[in-house]
Amino acid sequence: MEIRETASIVVSRNTVGFADSDLYFMSATDVNKTLDMMQSAGVNTVRVMVPWAGIEKTQGTYNWTAVDTIVNAANARGMSVLGMINSTPQWAAQAGQPALSGPPASNAVFADFAKRVATRYAGKVSAYEVWNEENATVFWSTGADPAAYTQMLKAVYPAIKAADPKATVLVGGLSPLPHAQGMMSPVDYLKGMYAAGAKGYFDALAYHPYATTTFSQSYYTSGGALNVLVKLRQVMVAKGDSKLIWATEYGMPTGPGLLTEAQQAEYIRNFLSKWRTYSYLGPSYIYTTRDSTLNAGTFGVWRSNWIPKPAVAVILSFTGGPIQTVQRLAMAMMAGSESSPPALPRLLSAAIDGGMKTAQTVVGAGAALTSWAMGTVAATAQTFTAGLSGVAQQTVSPSAEDASTSTLSATLDERRTAAADSLSAQQDSATPGSNHKESTTEEPATTEVVTVDEKTETTKPEETVEDETTKAETVKDETTNTETTKTETTKTETTKTDENKAEKSDADSGSGEDAAA
Repeated sequence: MEIRETASIVVSRNTVGFADSDLYFMSATDVNKTLDMMQSAGVNTVRVMVPWAGIEKTQGTYNWTAVDTIVNAANARGMSVLGMINSTPQWAAQAGQPALSGPPASNAVFADFAKRVATRYAGKVSAYEVWNEENATVFWSTGADPAAYTQMLKAVYPAIKAADPKATVLVGGLSPLPHAQGMMSPVDYLKGMYAAGAKGYFDALAYHPYATTTFSQSYYTSGGALNVLVKLRQVMVAKGDSKLIWATEYGMPTGPGLLTEAQQAEYIRNFLSKWRTYSYLGPSYIYTTRDSTLNAGTFGVWRSNWIPKPAVAVILSFTGGPIQTVQRLAMAMMAGSESSPPALPRLLSAAIDGGMKTAQTVVGAGAALTSWAMGTVAATAQTFTAGLSGVAQQTVSPSAEDASTSTLSATLDERRTAAADSLSAQQDSATPGSNHKESTTEEPATTEVVTVDEKTETTKPEETVEDETTKAETVKDETTNTETTKTETTKTETTKTDENKAEKSDADSGSGEDAAA
């Protein structure tokens, strides 16, 4: 039977999505609201949790309600979905190991579940990530074990492909944590996977480049996120593997002892800008949408009341989101006109409902966001800069010293345990919807959507990176990496020049991009 895709992930280093593990625990109303807000930032791909422990809490009984709600709502909006399959139910965990983080006792049983997922969501979920941060004890209770994970991957990969040949299968996002009790650095973990025969059993590698400095600065620290990224690529090249690396989570928390909201925005800007300069990278997903008491903590780019932080404007500047829609509304309101773009999209109504309580605030936010994304706004529109515009246009000048490294590290660790805690609590209570035996009723066929090639990215004059819209299997590396991001001071420009030389040296050594070409 032919599988029709509702939306495919645009496999490009310029693609920006949201990773939101809280979606699984939300009501249908909140799911719809959250997806609307994502699209209001120009984002059209979302990474969601598909927890085995939540779906098949009791062996043979399946509750698909929560995931169905998310996937169908995303598809209805033309949003592509990356599903992260993880979390072992207690009945399926290895003896003596806990639910959720305990490795499956049987790889075949887990592979059967993954096949059920891929069968149910064929054409609706574009890609699957097999587990999450498996190189850290918090998600693999027996301690990092690349050989054991690879055996699981070897069982799951063909199972998913049998159900949905078009699906992209990713290695679970590797944590950037260094060697420690029960943890293994992502570079050594990947080496261990290849030694165990992982090549040929994944379509892309997922990585979580969290850092306590900006992404660019982390190149200069052994074990820093960017430094590790380059080394991961070198390992792949040495094994003759040309697969892309995706960032399936990246974000920074705000709050006392952490980052200011303006600093969070600059960290995300720095990450997205730097990420797209490497030809061997794929999509990136910002963690996360909104602050919450569940998993997100203060990693959200919206506050818990849906007031946007400056990071929303930054994301808009990379996605080229619905700026024109907001600007036209601003102009119409200024002119005293009732007219607005035909069929005003849900994006704007979501923004209004989500905390922009007055028309004046909406127009103010529109002017601010347009200023970020387009560089200029008509002089009359600038009259309406009340509300959030001042916040969104803050001058940002973070440095590595602006945030407490120890506090940030602790917060990152806490975030890694939050998802497990939330799902564990759910295991002790009723899960969303009613448990039921898996239905054999065939779901209505999804409407085929013709995917339009990604538009060419308009970059700053200083940036010379060309847009790529290719599948992982066919990407050919460019020549050496270059960083020509706009600089603000002579000191910064010198640093970037040094970085170019260092990265070029990596490539020229035979382990970089030239070696893979």
